[in-house]
Amino acid sequence: MKKLIVLSLVLCLVATSAQALPWQTPILISDGAQNNGSSQIAVENGQIAIAHNMPSAAGTWPQVFYNELTYSGAGALTQTVVDEALPGSIAGTWGTYVQGIGIDDGQPVIATAAWTGGNTNARVNTRTAPTVYTSVDATANMLVGTQAAREAFQLDSSDNAYYVYTDTTGASGNDVVVAKAPVSTTATGSWTQSILSSPGAGGITASPKAKIAVDDTTGAVQTAFMADRDLTYPPEWSSADGTTTTYTTMSNGTATSTCDIALQANGYPMVSALDTGTAPSGVKVAFYDGVTPYTVSTVLTTADSREVGWYNTADAVDLELDGQGRPVVIISRVDNPTTITQITLDYYVYESGVWTGENVLTAASTTWLQSADLIFDENGRPFIVFCAKLGTATNNDTYLITIPEPATMILLLGGALGLVIRRKK
Repeated sequence: MKKLIVLSLVLCLVATSAQALPWQTPILISDGAQNNGSSQIAVENGQIAIAHNMPSAAGTWPQVFYNELTYSGAGALTQTVVDEALPGSIAGTWGTYVQGIGIDDGQPVIATAAWTGGNTNARVNTRTAPTVYTSVDATANMLVGTQAAREAFQLDSSDNAYYVYTDTTGASGNDVVVAKAPVSTTATGSWTQSILSSPGAGGITASPKAKIAVDDTTGAVQTAFMADRDLTYPPEWSSADGTTTTYTTMSNGTATSTCDIALQANGYPMVSALDTGTAPSGVKVAFYDGVTPYTVSTVLTTADSREVGWYNTADAVDLELDGQGRPVVIISRVDNPTTITQITLDYYVYESGVWTGENVLTAASTTWLQSADLIFDENGRPFIVFCAKLGTATNNDTYLITIPEPATMILLLGGALGLVIRRKK
């Protein structure tokens, strides 16, 4: 959930942006003795809200759980809520999954969808007190099998709620639709539904997994999704704003692969994805300037594209802006897709046309590092939540990784006057 904040900071010491960040050892957030899956994070005023899904018991389908931490200016982190089950989750044939999280005046707001064989509603849950939630249905015709595992829901800077989803009941047979809450996330009135794109009109769609980005200045809604372009294979990632659908030229033939969308400092969209359709294969970011076609920049080339999310149904690439308004991509990888022995999480910053990368985490594991989600707080401090099997763990657990001090982090990023931060809520 993106939010624009302008900071006027005077820093006496500035290090170069190439200097590595002092990432802490991952903090275990959830050890539920069952495999965790999709996870997402929101941060506001020292409050860290994390939602993830996992089975509540062996042999059961996933449901959504909430965790909360607080941090002080000294960098201390304290977990205050541990795996609180959402009573407002929709019961699904194959479980309930996280689609977004935000914070509305101190209250975490969590969007979920039930995984079923047909259409279902999306539900927005607001935590009003410990173990107490109110919930409203945001959509009525969602085909859950085509939905993104996270970042399909967003609160803007005024805490207005937006939800992007795929509707199979439209005239084209497959519309990407945005739903906007009537007043607030807890309002019971009808959400306003608007079609952003109708990719089904041009050909057979794949698995759109649409994600959303809202411009806090103009209120414009952007989405990115995967769809066949006039029956062309492999399907491409596109962006749409309700008026124009623009193709990024990046593509991938695997339906489990996903993209991410964020707004550049100038308000135009950028889309990240694993592109296997144009050599060399790799993680790329497509930039749009509002006029010409997307310009594609390669972040990382891959000898075997399966090492980045090929078999992983959760997101392997996340795209954000850092405290200076620079694009940042985090990428989760495995060493050998056939026999995994090691997982890696890397952090890439784009500046002056060049991507500079550093390693955040390398660990022994036999499973994927799933659903890594990056966020920056008001001071530009990065937080990453992810699910992985680390050390002697027998299941994928949920972890949080950050750096020791907000001030130290800003210096390392090359702080300056008038820092611009777009962050998730």
